[in-house]
Amino acid sequence: MSYKKSLAFAAFGFGAVLQGCSKDDDEDVEERCKTVTDYDTVKDKDGNAVSDCTVCLDEQFEDSTYAEAKTGLSSDADGKKHLAIMKAWNACGAARPETPAFCTDQDATAFGVTPAPGTAGALALLLGINMEAFNCEVCVGLHDFAGDVPTCVELVQALGACGVGEANLDSYYCPDCANFNDGTDAGAKLCTECLDAQNAGGSWSDLPEGEGAEFMAKYGTAYTTCGLTTLPADQCGTAAWDFGTAHTYDVSATNKNTEVQAIVDARSNTDATSNCALSVKYHQATVSLGTVDCFSYKKAISASLPSDLTQSNDFFCDDTGCLDWNGNNVAADSANCKRCLDGEVDGAWNEPTSDWLNIVSGWGRYDVCGGGPAAWDAPPQCVQTADYSGAFSSTTDLDEDPDEINAYIRKIAQVGGTGNCLECIMARVVLDNAVSCSSLRDATESCAGGQAPDTPVECFSEL
Repeated sequence: MSYKKSLAFAAFGFGAVLQGCSKDDDEDVEERCKTVTDYDTVKDKDGNAVSDCTVCLDEQFEDSTYAEAKTGLSSDADGKKHLAIMKAWNACGAARPETPAFCTDQDATAFGVTPAPGTAGALALLLGINMEAFNCEVCVGLHDFAGDVPTCVELVQALGACGVGEANLDSYYCPDCANFNDGTDAGAKLCTECLDAQNAGGSWSDLPEGEGAEFMAKYGTAYTTCGLTTLPADQCGTAAWDFGTAHTYDVSATNKNTEVQAIVDARSNTDATSNCALSVKYHQATVSLGTVDCFSYKKAISASLPSDLTQSNDFFCDDTGCLDWNGNNVAADSANCKRCLDGEVDGAWNEPTSDWLNIVSGWGRYDVCGGGPAAWDAPPQCVQTADYSGAFSSTTDLDEDPDEINAYIRKIAQVGGTGNCLECIMARVVLDNAVSCSSLRDATESCAGGQAPDTPVECFSEL
């Protein structure tokens, strides 16, 4: 019969690290401290002293008692006294209560620790734990550690099991993915371990490929939590990229994904470009918000290569997704149109940002994606009786004022009517080739069936 691997503190370099020890299967299991729920006072959940546990703890010290060893912790410069105390609790079969809350629920800053990569990060976190309340220290020491030297992730998980809430826990993770591209096996292993910890109940690699939240968690949020902030623009190498043959997507923008991903994976099979696939997915997650299609591949691959390189035998995106778009509708039933529009901007095309003010990279994307504004005699996309007034209230020149125009965009989204009002106005503004109060007002009238709204936009320049 075996029991869980125990924790020990040992001198290492300038601080302490953790290493495990275990008993053979045929040895008796010591349980005299199993019922203790307050390690500091050696009492059970009912507040009763557990004398058998005290006896067991004393037995672990040849030249002193447990109480004497515990008193000396404040002067423990090299961690050896902490080592002896933790070994004693583990040797006597201590266990955690069902819902321990021994460690203060606070973030790493309040805890007094600055996460660092590698062994130094685990060491700093351990030293911080040594300074915490005694019950917290013992609770962490009762964690199951996979190897002889516990990692930062294991210490973070131990803190989570001992009272640090989920909202604060992410701040403790060491930035082991910040330098994942240094080519060292140890660094890659620590990075993977941190990523694994972001997928409860499984490993990081178990998360499925695809769009949406899971993809973001895999290649965006998880890497950010583990310290990755930016990637150099050479993760796919510094040589021109030959795709072999041209890969032409259809209007869905997804039908060649498997082929293109295989090429990206193949590019990752050399030491110099081993992080190519990672870089591509990271950019798809953080810039394209988890979208995996022709447009996001082009942006992500471009971001992973030096700016002066061009790919040969490229792959091509169909940019006619908005050609037949049902009266400016880019809702779920016009997914092909929306993929193209999203592919032309960083982030989501239909989020109000200053990028919309740019005819080339924002509002003009309808034309680029094969569509145009609804005809003048098309069914009204905006409600004539809606109140569009009050959106522009500045006393300065309103033309191309980001705050004022975004205010109007939000107002249209709130009162515009059918759900396609905003899209219709954007397309009409592109046709007029101007982004201003007056062009927005005229576009609103056009999209309300050619009738001026009962309460139209009032432009300062016309008051």
